[in-house]
Amino acid sequence: MIGGGRRLSRQSGAIDRDKQNAILEAAIDVAGGARPSLAAVASRAGVSRQTVYNQFGDAQGLRRAVLIWCEAALREPFQNFPTQSDTRTTLAAYAESALRHMRTARYQRAIRAVGRVLPDDKTLANAICAEISEACTSSLKDFLEREMRAGRLEGADPDEAAAEFRAMTLTRTQLRMLAGLFDAAEIGDPSKEARTAADRFLRLMGAGARKHSPSSRLDSNDRRVERQP
Repeated sequence: MIGGGRRLSRQSGAIDRDKQNAILEAAIDVAGGARPSLAAVASRAGVSRQTVYNQFGDAQGLRRAVLIWCEAALREPFQNFPTQSDTRTTLAAYAESALRHMRTARYQRAIRAVGRVLPDDKTLANAICAEISEACTSSLKDFLEREMRAGRLEGADPDEAAAEFRAMTLTRTQLRMLAGLFDAAEIGDPSKEARTAADRFLRLMGAGARKHSPSSRLDSNDRRVERQP
């Protein structure tokens, strides 16, 4: 009897989660305005308006849930920072991973939903965009700072360098998504795009010609000279 009750409880929990997911996905698809229509969301999810209210409360609660989902999806491409054998390979691997994530249906849905929801609240929009931007560059900034300390990169503030590499690699794709101009048919090779961006960034940093090793440096005429002990 106890075991049966536990199975029933787990099944009920699964049903509740399925309902929540269905409602949230419907809300993301019809997202827009400061007070999304619970009736429109319920109709799209195939549930009653009362069910939507039971799961998320009022329209503001549903809107908050949509924004939380969107923020998590937009952070995903930047969660795991790869560790490779050298600076260029690491930067290219990071950019390629992010570009591949950004081309998933989940990421593109989040971009569209945020574009519809946030314009109604500029204060909230700025706060969320700032949080996402920080999350997207923090691991990259830490990596660049380590490379600078090790002598493999020179001359730039890690915050500025991280923002520059992200803009160089990812911002154009994000802007095209927000503007509704992104077309899956025009997707290039993310691996090639990532390597090209890494090379451009390293040239900008004055490190394009060097082997990224702390044991040597380039003089003003691009001749390799050994570091003095």
